Amino acid sequence: MLGTYSDQTRTEGAATAKTEHCFDANTGALLRTRALKTGTNRGANDVISVLTYTAGNVTREESYGGDVDTVGTGALCGLALPANQYRIDHGWQYGVRSSSQYVNAAARPCPSRAWTPTSTSTPD
Repeated sequence: MLGTYSDQTRTEGAATAKTEHCFDANTGALLRTRALKTGTNRGANDVISVLTYTAGNVTREESYGGDVDTVGTGALCGLALPANQYRIDHGWQYGVRSSSQYVNAAARPCPSRAWTPTSTSTPD
């Protein structure tokens, strides 16, 4: 599959940031990303995002790790994950994202973080 990559590294001055990626080998869809908290080495407090697709559209983004929870340091594609801290559910209509809703770990929507587009709106 062309156009996929395992990681990206960015350096500015003395600081280096690395993000790892996991793609579906058959479709090329991005399945997971891992933002390394410290430089270029995996750590327990990295942030992992998992994407779920329906009909080719991202319908769910789940987040794991960070300062509140820990994640394993193994290879990203096969890594077992704890319960997610929050997720973002996306709605689609006519091939265009029509809504986004944050949902907390208790599966309760967070109304202050909802987004439904209007002709002049953009997500925050």
